[in-house]
Amino acid sequence: MPVGEERAELDPYENALRRAVGTRRDLGLLATNPLMCALLCALNRDRRMQLPRARKELYDAALDMLLVRRDTEREIIGVEGVDLTREEQTALLQRLAYWLIRNGLVEARQDEAVSLISDWMRSMSQIRGTPDQVFTHLLNRSGLLREPAPGAVAFVHRTFQDYLGAKAAVEARDFGVLVRHAHEDQWDDVVQMAVGHARPDERATLLTSLLERADAEPEHGHRLVLLAAGSLAHAPELDPTVREEVEARTERLLPPESQEDIDELAKVGDLALELLSSMLDGLNERESAAVVRTAGAVGSEAAYELVKQFRDGEDELIGDAVSQAWAGFDAEPYAREVMAFRTWEGSYARAETEAQLSALHHIPDLSDVHVTGDRHDLSRVTSRPDVQRVFVYRNSLIEDVSALAAMPRLREIGLSGCPRIRCIEPLARPGLEWLSLAELHPSLDPSPLANMPDLRFLALCHPFVMESISELPVCEQVTELELLRQTRYLSLEGLERWTSLRALSLYGVTHLRQLSRMPSLHNLERMHLMYMPSIDLELMAPLTRLRKLFLVAGDQQLDLTPLGGLTSLTALTLHGDEEPFDLAPLAPSERMTIHLTHNTRVTGAELFPPERIVRLP
Repeated sequence: MPVGEERAELDPYENALRRAVGTRRDLGLLATNPLMCALLCALNRDRRMQLPRARKELYDAALDMLLVRRDTEREIIGVEGVDLTREEQTALLQRLAYWLIRNGLVEARQDEAVSLISDWMRSMSQIRGTPDQVFTHLLNRSGLLREPAPGAVAFVHRTFQDYLGAKAAVEARDFGVLVRHAHEDQWDDVVQMAVGHARPDERATLLTSLLERADAEPEHGHRLVLLAAGSLAHAPELDPTVREEVEARTERLLPPESQEDIDELAKVGDLALELLSSMLDGLNERESAAVVRTAGAVGSEAAYELVKQFRDGEDELIGDAVSQAWAGFDAEPYAREVMAFRTWEGSYARAETEAQLSALHHIPDLSDVHVTGDRHDLSRVTSRPDVQRVFVYRNSLIEDVSALAAMPRLREIGLSGCPRIRCIEPLARPGLEWLSLAELHPSLDPSPLANMPDLRFLALCHPFVMESISELPVCEQVTELELLRQTRYLSLEGLERWTSLRALSLYGVTHLRQLSRMPSLHNLERMHLMYMPSIDLELMAPLTRLRKLFLVAGDQQLDLTPLGGLTSLTALTLHGDEEPFDLAPLAPSERMTIHLTHNTRVTGAELFPPERIVRLP
């Protein structure tokens, strides 16, 4: 066949194999050296691009090609004076693999292997040849062994060692051994393959034992349950009650709900990622973000490939997770292959290291940047003509904000934990719409705030040396003010002069009490009340024009009854993962819709029509 025609015939095989290796962990694990890549290519061509879907079938096919067909089809027999059947080769290789696994080894001395083969051959009297000849035959002709160093022997790939060793464990009925070692990373594939090799009753016993050990040893609970879950793919026939129990236990762990869950899954590693990869289609935005954060915490090659599947989504939570996961991988390739595929608008691209900062030039659309850490030079951010939002966090070196202020498209800036910044005069210019100031120099001068004509949002978390808001410049242009924890001591006196104010966020009960006695501020339309212990919501009664309220509870149950008297309130958002909110008193407020953040628990929801209870991602 002419070279051009052969190339054209092989192209579809190549493309199919590339796709398969990129999407299937079992193939990816095999394709790690030239020999194994050649084996996959041969299997792919031999089976006309129809590689086995199940891992056990894939390894069976690979073993058949290596142990039998490679020599048979080339009419090679009797080499080294030994002619072994597939069953004989497999039996010896299984025992060698299991011996290595039990001893925590990946290679053995050749003289040790010969001695082991000599022992095993006593029950295989039909084999003609010496132990040395048999070992040499297995090393040279099986295709499964290699000589990593003179006088040493190892399997060509750990996968084959685990597959064959698992078969030996099952034949020896060493299920107790498998369960005892199941919490160890290097036994993951051994246990899963053992489930595939076992009979249905043995599978049920093994999986049940894994769950029982998970209950008895909580420190290994996540790993053992997920190992059982991963093993289900290798159990075509299984007691349905066992399968249902494993699946039910897995649903409690995946996808992760909290940072604690993510940390536990990260300890499990690639096994957890493999299970998460199989459930991506049904995930919502928050669950998808949790998967990305888990992958970032694992930081392996499999984790990198998993994160890449989320790189071009535009959801905010996923964007934040993709950016945070950057810390788990090499900065340059991650910027080129992941960060560059998103439009960073609505989510911050987070640069926390010098390497990440240097890699920002790979990102073509960089609207929002969050820079963490001590550094004088921010030119790789300030030189970007496309950046519109910048947040500078925990930088004890920066003093001058002139370069930031000079950015042509800058609309929003946050400065937090930058104790040398005492002057914000350069920011007093048109175009700046959003500003957050937190824990800067103690003598920070706030007077430039009055000279920011387009400023609409202002967040203050700075311990100003003053007693009341009246000592701040009057910001008549600001429509939304956030007074965070560091300003709780300030009196609200003077805030009535901020005549455009329509939204207010408070973190102190004292502020709310003051607000209730300030009629000129009772026309607020939106409010956030954050972590106020023992708050009495009767204080909200004068705010008759309030339309939206975001309430973050502390650790005590709140009585929501007073909110029913706010006739203009149409949207109430509740957040809290401690005590549940009782919604029953609000049921008569027919115009009010309740929004519940993730993990917020409530009672009385059954009193509302479904459209009035909205659960946020």
